Amino acid sequence: MGKNNPETRRRWNEANREKINAQRRAKRAANPEKLAEQNRLYKERHPEKIKEIAKKYYWANRDKHIAKAKEWASKHRDIVNARNKKWRDENPEKMKAMRDAWLEANRDRKKEAEAEWRALNIDRTSIKGRKRWREKKNHISSVNKKWRTDNPEKYKQIGARRRARIKGATVGDTKAIAAWEKEWRSKDEVQCAYCKHTFPPSECDTDHIIPLSRTELHPTHSLSNLAIACDHCNTSKHNRTVEEWIAVRLPHPKDLAS
Repeated sequence: MGKNNPETRRRWNEANREKINAQRRAKRAANPEKLAEQNRLYKERHPEKIKEIAKKYYWANRDKHIAKAKEWASKHRDIVNARNKKWRDENPEKMKAMRDAWLEANRDRKKEAEAEWRALNIDRTSIKGRKRWREKKNHISSVNKKWRTDNPEKYKQIGARRRARIKGATVGDTKAIAAWEKEWRSKDEVQCAYCKHTFPPSECDTDHIIPLSRTELHPTHSLSNLAIACDHCNTSKHNRTVEEWIAVRLPHPKDLAS
């Protein structure tokens, strides 16, 4: 058979595969501009084929591609953040649709994440909440009232839990408790039992010295277990005992200012 015979050429190509590939690589290296033009023309003429090849390659090397992309993103965080921000700014409707879809599909996950964050930032969230209450008391009261009207069963459950917590503790003279609280709330200023600074009653609350949630310590709902606490001390103490709180407490803002 002659050298132009297809079968002869095929066998020769197979026997000299490395030699042929080396010649092709050398030719491409020697003519980069020509190669780039050929690639550009090929992509213009065969866009679907190029897309299919890229898709096939991606799925064949998906783990490698993802790892490489993550490595690049970790080294170029500023570029990634700027690119993402630009996309969000240019596509507000798409962003909203994506966010709403995610929230709809991950309601439980979102609640768990929010609860975990609040548990790790008790002081921050409590102080912020009390400050917001003082600034927007009327608005918050109307919103809460509407919620109670729209969710009577849930509101009953919350009240039942609170009553059960108090019921689980030893309850003292409720009339004396009510009179004591009415008396200090009617004053112009009261002293916080913990930091010893004075405040308007609107910036204080009644605190259980041994929190009712600490059932293992047998708390009581009585005058001997109640104290006037400013917003800062009350929120930072949270459900700790006084001894536990003193070990981790931060200075009061008034102490820092003096």
